[in-house]
Amino acid sequence: MWWLQVSVKGRLIRKSLKTKDRRVAEMRALKLIEKEERRALGLADPFEDECERPLKDHIDEFAAFLTDRGVSTGHLEDRKLCLRQYLEMTTAGTLPQIDLVEAQRWLGELSDRLSARSVNKRFQSLRQFGRWLVRVRRLGYNPFEGLSPRNEEIDRRRVRRALTDDDVARLLDAARRRPLEQASQIASVKGLPPEREAKLRRLGETRAYLYAFALGTGLRKGELRQLTWADVDEERRTLTVRASISKAKKLTELPLRSDLSDALGDHRARVEVAGLGTGPNDPLFPGPLFPTHGTVNADLESAGLDGEDDQGRVVDFHSLRTTMITRLSAAGVHPRTAQALARHSKLELTMKTYTDVRLLDLRGAVEAARGASEASPRRRQA
Repeated sequence: MWWLQVSVKGRLIRKSLKTKDRRVAEMRALKLIEKEERRALGLADPFEDECERPLKDHIDEFAAFLTDRGVSTGHLEDRKLCLRQYLEMTTAGTLPQIDLVEAQRWLGELSDRLSARSVNKRFQSLRQFGRWLVRVRRLGYNPFEGLSPRNEEIDRRRVRRALTDDDVARLLDAARRRPLEQASQIASVKGLPPEREAKLRRLGETRAYLYAFALGTGLRKGELRQLTWADVDEERRTLTVRASISKAKKLTELPLRSDLSDALGDHRARVEVAGLGTGPNDPLFPGPLFPTHGTVNADLESAGLDGEDDQGRVVDFHSLRTTMITRLSAAGVHPRTAQALARHSKLELTMKTYTDVRLLDLRGAVEAARGASEASPRRRQA
């Protein structure tokens, strides 16, 4: 292994050249001497050392930075996946080799097979990584500053719709009856034992209550899975969404609708009969009773809510959240109040993405906006 030992402006420098090849060692030695001479004259590039490190190291350290910040697991994994995909694609091995045109071309190629929202996740990951490089003084500029996002409005691959009151009634009915109906179809001619039948009825009631709870609170599936009995205050009729389970990583206290609060006692009894805990730290909706993705789809199909509507929109579990927020707008709730209940950081997200305009009374709104002096011509003639 070759080493370099040289004195620059009276400063002794001894460094490994990390090679056994003499020619390579000589080239590295010349480069190191030039670097040390520039440093001695005060002309050193403050980013030079960082620019020589592998790009992968910077990406790994950026992921560690996000972890230390306490971002959600989903956000962290998204960023790591997007940057790992970029690293596999790019020809760049170090920071100075990052090519903006190459990155833009990559995003363009992804647009042929991914939705605009998915492509924008990659765009956001690159932009955030670039801003971090500048912030921690690894580069003097953001190499991804010139990237352009995709228009998600004209390329939404999965658009959810809100449920009507009739849709909700059919979904809750399907949830209640389907466990027993499904078991009865495969049972023998003798039918189901009374104990088994009672258990399936309780399962159906539990599933229907979960759907109603999601409709009444707007909680996401992941948040519902992690709720505990301690998060519910039955006396005050409130629900606490802990920062550790919230998508926004913020503690929020929400009002719990009276009918949902009143039904908690029956829900607790069903959970206990199932042999599951109802202590403060036990899940409000235990795993064995929580519907799987396939179960939800089967309930939607049984309720006639599968497939797309005339505008290509679909219904899934998250549509329950869309329905709750749409109902707030339909009820005339102030937009800022709706945003607070939805726990959105931006009002636009509440009003634009999560409000289904087709369920709002637009005609009634127009009529209500008419002034007292604006009587119809027919009335004036009378």
